[in-house]
Amino acid sequence: MLGIRSQGDPACPLVRDLLKQKIAHLEEQIYRMKQLKDELEAYQQRWANRPLDNPCNQELCSLIEEVACSDMHVHNLRS
Repeated sequence: MLGIRSQGDPACPLVRDLLKQKIAHLEEQIYRMKQLKDELEAYQQRWANRPLDNPCNQELCSLIEEVACSDMHVHNLRS
């Protein structure tokens, strides 16, 4: 900005562009956060009435296993 200003040009157009870029970046972050929130709420609904795991099972927690398998499946689809 100082370089633009020292050349005698107004810095305001650059500031407007930077603001526009920042807003677009924030909108993308908000979109991704909403997607994550929706995904977490879906897990919450599915698990609301699910019985507890048997502590004698090998799995630490079947809920974690379900998420891990789901994430692996999504990753494989994107590859």
